[in-house]
Amino acid sequence: MLARCHHLETVWRVVLDASPGRDVALLDGPGLAQLDAILAAASNHDGLRVLVLESRAPGSFCAGMDLQGLSGAASDPGAAMAAYASCLRRLRALRGVVVAVVDGAAVGGGVGLAAAADIALASERASFALPELTWGLMPAMVLPVLRERMPVAAIRWLTLSGARLDAEDARARGLVDQLLPGDAEAVTGAVRRLLRGLLRVRPEAVANFKQFLRSIETKDLRGALAAGQQQTARDARDPQILGALRRFWDEGERLPWFQRPPVWPVDPGPGGEDP
Repeated sequence: MLARCHHLETVWRVVLDASPGRDVALLDGPGLAQLDAILAAASNHDGLRVLVLESRAPGSFCAGMDLQGLSGAASDPGAAMAAYASCLRRLRALRGVVVAVVDGAAVGGGVGLAAAADIALASERASFALPELTWGLMPAMVLPVLRERMPVAAIRWLTLSGARLDAEDARARGLVDQLLPGDAEAVTGAVRRLLRGLLRVRPEAVANFKQFLRSIETKDLRGALAAGQQQTARDARDPQILGALRRFWDEGERLPWFQRPPVWPVDPGPGGEDP
């Protein structure tokens, strides 16, 4: 697998691609190291607001782990698994919004990458499958991020049956948030419309929102409401927020965190930028 990053102002476009001689993106040691390095840089970049994860391989988002390559004598499967786990952690912890655009098949570890996103979009060509049990394995690193999206019963069915979910079924089961049209130009237009909304949200509010959700996971209703009361009171006293709102109300000044979405080519091309 190859992983490339295109920096479009405050939006990072992370593109998975097939390695030379392959027709799908398979998770291998070098590719996962590239992806982990990009996500590490994203974690340390204060100006990043949205990270879009997609694939350039036709008909495929990510075909999962390269089991044949990782089982070779010269490979180090432990390092690859550690890098994959690191990628999932970084995706979940990123301060900005993570959007996965699944325009093809997501298999095994590819399902995990999509599930780790804050917002998962799927085109009519998308499908999702966990075939690990067929190979005598278990999708053990995918399950933690799936549990944040799907009921346990749905995860059990998907894992045990080995069934392939289409986009509509994946949405019904909670794995996908929004369905996209089938052709590439329509997908690009839908992503741009989503970015228009995401770039109207205050970045600090996004980071606080994601942190707040994590903080109330283990609280009961009383504790979660108390935490919400404290957070709302802090926001209501924030001078930056109050000043911006007063200028918006009184003078019609645009809120300072509003940004226009960047130009979004249909095909990002094979190149990219260093993290």
